[in-house]
Amino acid sequence: MPNNLTDTEENRLLDLSLLDTDEMALMSVLGTDSTAGTEVAGGSYDRQVTTWAAAAGGSKATSAGLNFPSMPATDVQGWAIYDTAGTSRKWYGLFSPRTGTAQNTGDTITSAAHGLVDGTKVVFLTNYAPAGLTANTTYFVRDSTTNTFKVAATLGGVALAVTADTLVVVVGEVLDVVSGAAVDISSGDVICSLS
Repeated sequence: MPNNLTDTEENRLLDLSLLDTDEMALMSVLGTDSTAGTEVAGGSYDRQVTTWAAAAGGSKATSAGLNFPSMPATDVQGWAIYDTAGTSRKWYGLFSPRTGTAQNTGDTITSAAHGLVDGTKVVFLTNYAPAGLTANTTYFVRDSTTNTFKVAATLGGVALAVTADTLVVVVGEVLDVVSGAAVDISSGDVICSLS
């Protein structure tokens, strides 16, 4: 049954799960609950040790920024948190996630004040992609308004069909990394939540 843990217990579980010795990985293809996805490789990329603020309200956020220097040219779809040994993936997620709905009529995604502009690369979370689109695939925003947008397979390409209304979609921004550039993740940008 969803939402059956108190905030106190959610906070306790988060504080036990997310440790200051955990490592953050950047993912060029985001995984699922059962598959790890594809981690960025090349350049001077290496996982970074995370530090966490105390859990509150059923969520826990990073408490310090992270710097991934001299990256290879790649798209980064999201992040994953691994244990200290680097072998057990514990959490994964999108950058700047937004929730919304998708409509077959007009092939639009609706997300209040989403802030996405045409040409932005986005990815849909597993189990939360609009009908007719594929999770963990990079798309390009087009026809953006304050609360709606469409997606295309290529920059400036034709809008893709949403084949059925979808009640819940989760979309995040893809980081478009240039060779040799650094990726900086600000404090609080990675949030793990049980609420």
